[in-house]
This record gives sequence, C-alpha cells and structure tokens, in this order.
Amino acid sequence: MPRFFFHVRDGLAAFDDREGEVLPGPGAAATRAEQIARELAGDGDNYRGYQVIVLDELGNEVARCAIVP
Repeated sequence: MPRFFFHVRDGLAAFDDREGEVLPGPGAAATRAEQIARELAGDGDNYRGYQVIVLDELGNEVARCAIVP
C-alpha cells in the first residue's frame, strides 16, 4: 500500500508531515485529509486560511482540503 503525507500550510507557514500514513489509495487519503481538516477546524481561528495538502510518495498532490473553522 502507498504512503501519503498530510501537510498543513497557509502560504507562509507550513507544518510538514515527515512520517506519512500508509493507506489503500488516493480516495482514502482524501477522506483522511477531510478528517484532519475537521479536527483542526475545531481549534477555532488558529488554522483559518490553512489547507491540508496530501502528497503521495512521489510528491504528487492527490488532494487538498481547506480548514474552515
């Protein structure tokens, strides 16, 4: 199974996922990104303007989710 990396970025600041998660495919990675975005949105305005960006093992973007508080 492939590994996906979930980075949290806003254009200026970045929290890069160096470990990643092994998931069945891009669909599962997109679902996981949505879950991460919902969890971070629970922190109020701390992540306003940020996005969860999902990259595969080759560095290709496979999903992107806005974090909306």
